[in-house]
Amino acid sequence: MFTLEGYDIEVAKFVRDPIFHFIEIPREIKPFVDDKFIQRLRWINQLPLEQLVYPSAQHSRFEHSLGTMHLAMRAAVSLIYNSKNKLKKIFNEDKYIKGKNIKEKFKYFIIAAGLTGLLHDVGHAPFSHTLETASKFSNGNFYYNHEEYGFKISKYLLENKNHDLPDFITRIILSVLNKKLKITDLSPVEILIRNLIDNDFDIDKGDYLLRDSYHCGVNYGIYDYERLWRNIIITKYYTIGINEKGALETWKLRLARYFMYKNVYFHHTRNITDAMLIDIIIRASEKNSFKIPSLSNEKDRAEYLSWRDADFLTQLEGYNNDEIKETIDRFMSRKLYKIGFNIPLIKYQFLIDREDEIINELNKIKLELNKKDISINFNLLKDIIPPVFEEEVQEKIKVETDNKRIIPLAKYLGFGLEEEVIEKSLKSSSKKIHVFFKESEKLAEKNVKKKIEERLEYHNKKYEN
Repeated sequence: MFTLEGYDIEVAKFVRDPIFHFIEIPREIKPFVDDKFIQRLRWINQLPLEQLVYPSAQHSRFEHSLGTMHLAMRAAVSLIYNSKNKLKKIFNEDKYIKGKNIKEKFKYFIIAAGLTGLLHDVGHAPFSHTLETASKFSNGNFYYNHEEYGFKISKYLLENKNHDLPDFITRIILSVLNKKLKITDLSPVEILIRNLIDNDFDIDKGDYLLRDSYHCGVNYGIYDYERLWRNIIITKYYTIGINEKGALETWKLRLARYFMYKNVYFHHTRNITDAMLIDIIIRASEKNSFKIPSLSNEKDRAEYLSWRDADFLTQLEGYNNDEIKETIDRFMSRKLYKIGFNIPLIKYQFLIDREDEIINELNKIKLELNKKDISINFNLLKDIIPPVFEEEVQEKIKVETDNKRIIPLAKYLGFGLEEEVIEKSLKSSSKKIHVFFKESEKLAEKNVKKKIEERLEYHNKKYEN
């Protein structure tokens, strides 16, 4: 069992967990775990739409936040053990932490990593990324970004919560969570902790791949977390690497991510439910049927705390608009749209990066077809490429060999590829338009596809010239 003994960290509570068996909550972090903003995450599903494919996928953002906190502290302890001299050098370069004694530095480095992990998803809305995607295409009716809200909540908690964390630790955590700050704006310790939380292989992925896989009842996300996080190191420029013992598990983590995206996160039914819910949210926003709670005062914060998956669904179900209500009823009873066809955007090179324009054109076509009693829906997704071709694997993730050479993971494992091969693979993968029909309308599919392709070709030529 993982322990924080030896770092002057008092464990206030043990929590049972199906992935890590026991999660230890330090005394300094427990007030945050108990706070209403963190407890709210119990009622925000980690995979709100995957449960329509995998019925047992009903775990929460709260579980994931605890798991991420656990892995962050575990990773921090491993860095102390595996890269002690480099870590000491980083501490001495950091203006916030360099004046502390080494025991205090180690303790608060672990605490800062753990609390950052706990807070990293605190700003998630009901239906998480789906609501955020809807906000991008709502014509300015509403806007939501979970990282921005999460930073505001974290700032409120760290500045107003009754805790005994020193000021330099709260400053480090807030800098790491403030995504408006670039890496170049951060201190050395802040860069290191951000790389632990959000990187080519990080503790966020480290938890959600295992946790989502477990609750979906699949084996796609499994890797040996003990071996991987025990063998992480600091390479150079405050970045995270891996030693030889953990290299294969790092590769397995990237493979696990690939399989989970292919088979779970981008499952065709999930694509359909995503498109349906985005459509519902956008149309509800056009009717001013809901608003995004703010955090500006106590009343707004109370409203935000009650903003949860079930309540949001109830709110959507209560709309009187017939068109919205009909789609919600289909969504709730799982009478989903049917798969129609896919259109790869590879042949529309001048449109690939103009996502907003593509969405606008598809929405116009959708309205035109509605007038002819043909109901379609769609989404636009980017292919997940096999990890052997990923820049992360080929270049970014570094392995330290026994003779202290630092080389890319792919080269260490023996499948380093030439740049031309990688570029060819990236070009062959592209965004795709997925089109769905309300009913199985095989007779209409051919004409609808032709209509969309002609519209895409017209706009592609416009930019080509």
